[in-house]
Amino acid sequence: MKCKELLLIIGVPGRYEVYSDGKGEFTALSLPDAAILITPEAHFQCIERLTPLPVPETDL
Repeated sequence: MKCKELLLIIGVPGRYEVYSDGKGEFTALSLPDAAILITPEAHFQCIERLTPLPVPETDL
């Protein structure tokens, strides 16, 4: 779809994931309210900033 069609679709209240082919064509997917999205970039940023918690040793 073109930009004008995209604006009409995302004008409806809701959550959307929008993809672009870089040539002016778009695809919009409706997302459920409970959906959590993490981009690959955000995932790697979390890995870099967060350190794992130490695991306590247990006597077995």
